[in-house]
Amino acid sequence: MPEENYVVVLDKDRDFCRLFRSNSEDVPAGEILWSGMGLRRGYDAMIRLNKERKPVEIYSVCSTKSKKGREIFKLVKGQPKKEIHVLSIHAEYKPACEEIKRLTEARNAAEEAEKAHARAIMKRVGIHSKRIPKWTARDLEYIAWLKETGKMAA
Repeated sequence: MPEENYVVVLDKDRDFCRLFRSNSEDVPAGEILWSGMGLRRGYDAMIRLNKERKPVEIYSVCSTKSKKGREIFKLVKGQPKKEIHVLSIHAEYKPACEEIKRLTEARNAAEEAEKAHARAIMKRVGIHSKRIPKWTARDLEYIAWLKETGKMAA
């Protein structure tokens, strides 16, 4: 079975590149973007040309601060607002989501380490509470003195 000749033409009515046999009566008027032998090669060329014509969406991985001061990561499609800090830009959705997941896990691990450090300080200074207190300036001076004298290895 011999291969037939195909053409890819931009259909202006549909704003889409379409594949036709070269001898078809349905070929719309316009510039031929690709011509060649084989249905598979023609189909691949049509898909490639449509992807090239379509504008690429960008996904921005952004960060902001919440009211309580916690860093929040967001995925913004297109251009982000000016008050949002852009961390990275991706052309595909899945890598952008993976970046947000990695950043969130790193933030959560850092917060857990900070809480563990605060609990160790509380245990050393004799505070028996489930809630981590807000350290005053005097508390921070005492903790710094403990570290300087070697009485606390934290």
